[in-house]
Amino acid sequence: MSDYKEMYGKLYRAVQQSIVLLQKAQEECETMHMAKLDPEIDMSRFLRHTKENQGENE
Repeated sequence: MSDYKEMYGKLYRAVQQSIVLLQKAQEECETMHMAKLDPEIDMSRFLRHTKENQGENE
C-alpha cells in the first residue's frame, strides 16, 4: 500500500523549494533591472504620489 503521507510530504517540500527558487530569481532580476535604471530619475515624486494615494484609501 502506498504511503500517502510520505508522498504528500515529498511533493509539499518540492513545491516549497520551487517557490523559494522562483522568488530568489525574481528578486535577482528586479535587482538587475534596478541597477540599469537612470540614476538621474527623481524617485521621490513617485514615493510622494504613492503616499498620497495611501492616505485616500484609509
